[in-house]
Amino acid sequence: MGEGSLAACAYDWVGGNFSGLQALEGQCSTVAATLTSADRALSRQVSQIVSVGGWSGSAADAFTSAWDRDSTAGAQLAEAWGEIGAIAGNLAASLATLENALEEAAYQLAKQGVAIDPANGTALPGTTASGLDSPSPQAIADNARLASQYMAYRTKILAEASAVRPGQRA
Repeated sequence: MGEGSLAACAYDWVGGNFSGLQALEGQCSTVAATLTSADRALSRQVSQIVSVGGWSGSAADAFTSAWDRDSTAGAQLAEAWGEIGAIAGNLAASLATLENALEEAAYQLAKQGVAIDPANGTALPGTTASGLDSPSPQAIADNARLASQYMAYRTKILAEASAVRPGQRA
């Protein structure tokens, strides 16, 4: 996702702490950069000790080989932290996109006169967004049809939100 910032969502219908996930992405990136910097600095020191210092022989070779293994492991650890951060950032972006799509659909539905429960994003087909108590039979039928279409879309979005979360694939 990068260093951008996520738009604040008006609701929490798909679940997920988007800003927390984005913060985790940044923290993981910082850890990865710190590990990489430490590895480079230590590798320079090892090089100076062995080559510049004129250290040679079997002990120098064993030390250099051991450091090369440790340095490789450190690089792999830094890469893993970067990947964890990327996963968190991608999850934040995916969930925010799905939340936005659901909110936009709810907004369009409300413009058509169907009330939406702001607590959970469900359609309330028995009422109207304008608050009319006794809509016409045609309006009731239209609202029920629109609410049904919206709820099918909502179910699809919530399933997609579950699918993008690690460990929750169907």
